[in-house]
Amino acid sequence: MLKFYRGFRKQGVNVDLIDMTCDLDKYKVLALPMVYMFKEGFAEKVRAFVENGGVLIASYWSGIADDTDRCYLEGTPHGLMDVLGIRSTEIDGLYDWEENSFVPVEGNELGLDKTYTCKYLCDLVELRGARTLMTYGSDFYEGTACLTVNEYGKGKAWYVAADADKDFYGDFLGKVLKDSGVFCKVKGEIPDALEITVRENKNVKYYIYQNFGTESVKLPVPEGEVNWIYGNGSDELKVYGLAVAKVIV
Repeated sequence: MLKFYRGFRKQGVNVDLIDMTCDLDKYKVLALPMVYMFKEGFAEKVRAFVENGGVLIASYWSGIADDTDRCYLEGTPHGLMDVLGIRSTEIDGLYDWEENSFVPVEGNELGLDKTYTCKYLCDLVELRGARTLMTYGSDFYEGTACLTVNEYGKGKAWYVAADADKDFYGDFLGKVLKDSGVFCKVKGEIPDALEITVRENKNVKYYIYQNFGTESVKLPVPEGEVNWIYGNGSDELKVYGLAVAKVIV
């Protein structure tokens, strides 16, 4: 969950942590990081979300059991196999010292071009309409899909089949957000240790910058007419520094 959260926050995107009873209609992107239990009706809610144009990012070991921990027998991820375009057939549990890798498929639609390490749990999936973007690099399942995408209704559903390293989530989620038209409206790249949080109403947006790194960073300035109400965007933000920009919308 933290890898997903950090991957989104690295892009300057606000993140809500919600439960399965929450309304999904106000969101554009929904992540299910290792959601082992599905409450009754949750899969149907997620299906409608994607069908109506939402973007789903699901991970391995999701939709395995109901909320009384009884395993689903008709296949997993429960209720979402057609949405994701895959079926989980087996999962490989690695020892702590073992690892595998995510290898990009040449010409994949996200433009992923790096190899990433993965550990602990590696899901083996059967493709049922999904396209493969990355494959495992070794072991008896070398060359099989570990990152897939499927169109369903008006939306898209991505499946991450193993516990990849944090760099993967930063790169992958950044590209998915761009593909989905979701982004923080600032000019330039966001430095690694800089967090940007946006608070807004109908008239104003506030961009809150916090530097949690070990050195000063240059701020990516918001789009539009900016009024700095704390700090200055033309200066570098010091370690543990704070700056706040106001933009009229």
